[in-house]
Amino acid sequence: MIQPFEASGFQLEITADGSPTLRHKVLGESMHHSHGAAAETWYIYGQVLKRALQAAAIEKKPLQICNVGLGLGYIEMAFAGLNSEMQKFHLDSFEIIAELQTRFKLWYQQQQASEFDSVYSLACNKLLSIDLGLLENDLKNQLQLSQINYHADILNFKESRQWNVVCFDAFSKKSSENLWTAGFLENFLTKYTAKDCVFTTYACTSILKETLKKNNFTVIKRSGFSGKRECTLAIRGDFMNCAFQTF
Repeated sequence: MIQPFEASGFQLEITADGSPTLRHKVLGESMHHSHGAAAETWYIYGQVLKRALQAAAIEKKPLQICNVGLGLGYIEMAFAGLNSEMQKFHLDSFEIIAELQTRFKLWYQQQQASEFDSVYSLACNKLLSIDLGLLENDLKNQLQLSQINYHADILNFKESRQWNVVCFDAFSKKSSENLWTAGFLENFLTKYTAKDCVFTTYACTSILKETLKKNNFTVIKRSGFSGKRECTLAIRGDFMNCAFQTF
């Protein structure tokens, strides 16, 4: 019997906090830390989104948000859950594997029941239990109302954007090498990030930090999730400096 996501080359895994992640069958690498997919998402991305969205709501400032790497949709769930009042916040979500986008949207749009639904429901409820205080159906409704645009490969993205929040959750360098090069990062930061911007990712490479600094970001020292030495958080602009001065 074919398991969910096997056709796309992944094996389903349950991490230590009970939340699901996907493991690449060829590379042998998982999308999330074994100590908790939901917990890691909230630590790296959810807390940053929460701070940025709260500050923007107070200042009545619209935000353009980017997520590179949809995966199981944890970041999209966090965005929708945090944006409960449906402020003028817009999310561009990138995922090169079409099935992951399709299955995620079918789950929250409740258009077609499948064996994938239990995976997304488990991910949703584990994430909600951390800080969001919503029920699954509430989050599904908020996902349907949220301004989320789905895209494929960010390397082929040609639209004009100035993102204020970047959740850079691209899979490992082994599978997405082009997204971790100095050339791509320089072009991405120069072309697509706004004057006021916060950039967050699980990764911490010298190339990434150097390119962020070259583009006038201040890199904030932040411990990695669950024993990892470091992750990367960087801010630029007066608004983000103010929003994250006590982060």
